Amino acid sequence: MNVHTLILPAFAVLAASMAGCDPAAPESAERTEWLQPLADEDDDFVEADNPVIAAIDSDAPGKIEFLDESEITGEPTIGVVAIGPEGRRALALFDAADASPLEVFLALSPTGAAPRALVEDHARLAADGRVPTAPRELQLWREIDDSSEMCQLPTEFEDFWDDWSSGFGSTNQTTSGYFNGVTIESGSSKQRALIACLISGTAATTMRLRMQIAAGVWGSPFYTLSNIQNNFGLAYRSTSTADAKYREEVVGGNYYHLGASW
Repeated sequence: MNVHTLILPAFAVLAASMAGCDPAAPESAERTEWLQPLADEDDDFVEADNPVIAAIDSDAPGKIEFLDESEITGEPTIGVVAIGPEGRRALALFDAADASPLEVFLALSPTGAAPRALVEDHARLAADGRVPTAPRELQLWREIDDSSEMCQLPTEFEDFWDDWSSGFGSTNQTTSGYFNGVTIESGSSKQRALIACLISGTAATTMRLRMQIAAGVWGSPFYTLSNIQNNFGLAYRSTSTADAKYREEVVGGNYYHLGASW
């Protein structure tokens, strides 16, 4: 199921608002505006047969995707992926309300029909006390200032990563450097966030996600993205009921920004 009803230009912010109430604007409200749908554009990257149950395109190469990982993890697990390039085209998601994947989906696509897996996932998170029982109505904001980027200068990468990984663990690691292929891993935890940004390279790059299935043994990639170009990144986050360890692998390329939180 692919939903293409709402678009993410530049820099998006999820700010909580209760149903029937005016949303709380970000501190930089004078520099924000309501997100408006824009026309879709084609993406250059190539996806494998990934477990995507919903996708929301951006106005430039990049998108937000929701993954049903139950066949990989052996338990109900929803992952959220952000794919985005550099500069004003960067795709960034602020989860200031500690939103569930369902709430994120409804904020990005308020007219779309939510997949059953997202609804059931929200109910599980609510039963654990992580989110309210009734999905909240979250407001999506866009930064007018295009200076913030997902994959480019180290400071702008850090800004994106701080928000993407917010609340996703007490351990947070980032690094930048030249690598001929590289892997970034989370520790064993019930929640994790990962990111890899290709800053420069001599050939198209492939990025993959895996989960550890036994001590020292990693399962087959459950998400693969290829033909990734410079200043383009793949960010991932998920929450599960059992501890699990994840990794993001990068094949090819040259200079990267990397992050892991759990």
